[in-house]
Amino acid sequence: MGHDLVDRWNVEVTGDDRNSSDHNYITFRAKSDKTSSPNFKDISKTNWTVYEEKLELLMATNADKFSSIDSIDKLDEAADLLSKTVLEAFDSATELTYISSKIRPPAWDTPQVKEARKDMREKIREAIKRRDPHYDKVKVDSRKTYEKLRNQTWSSKFREFCSKLEAKSDTKRISSLIKNTKTTRLGTIRRSDGTLTESATETLEVMTQVHFGEHAEPPQVQNQPPVNPARAEAETEWDLNHIFSENRVRRALEEFSPLTAAGPDGIRPIMLQKGWAQVKTAFAEIAKASYTLGHTPSSW
Repeated sequence: MGHDLVDRWNVEVTGDDRNSSDHNYITFRAKSDKTSSPNFKDISKTNWTVYEEKLELLMATNADKFSSIDSIDKLDEAADLLSKTVLEAFDSATELTYISSKIRPPAWDTPQVKEARKDMREKIREAIKRRDPHYDKVKVDSRKTYEKLRNQTWSSKFREFCSKLEAKSDTKRISSLIKNTKTTRLGTIRRSDGTLTESATETLEVMTQVHFGEHAEPPQVQNQPPVNPARAEAETEWDLNHIFSENRVRRALEEFSPLTAAGPDGIRPIMLQKGWAQVKTAFAEIAKASYTLGHTPSSW
């Protein structure tokens, strides 16, 4: 599919040394109805103070839209509104960055290599112009000098690239080990009577009883009084507020790397982390409603 959009295939045979491979470039033209924008929003240049101020203003304007989410339609609308609000605040705090269409030269093509290439060509042209009887030797020697410098520079730049890559990998591994200390803690689970455990010790006790006790199923409470519907509803509400509390959601959000690629909604974790004070209530309400209704917002 899409083969009809590509034409003018051509093996580019040139006299210069732009290509470091022993193969020639293959060029082609790709047709498209859409024109790509030469600008984009560079998140590294975002003014986060402006972002927070704009986000606070927008969230205050739409505060009523994030309460009483009791249907899937309202859930989708709230999630979509939150995404648009965050993106609008981000756009207002981030200037467009121009993307140059110029192809960047490879790292090994340093000014010294360019000068050597220019000198090589001048020597060859001069030898041709004056009909030098030793033209072949001039050509071979000048190319050999140039290629030696180019290969040395290529090797040096490649070693430099590998050392940077290894350094980043070490840092990433250390960061992962540190972060893993947070994710190994036991969370909250339900006891046999439906209540939630309050600590890691209680969670471990319940899990031990269930998986290593005399019975495969958790023990049932004997002579349990009839369930009061009003009390059950209140306990369920407490459970939801406990599971999806602002602090718990914030801690889960902090587990994400700030600049992780955005999802379909176009929002990166750093946008929610930087604006958490402004979106925490709405975000927790949407998460709670999503759990209660058993539906993931279509825009997320």
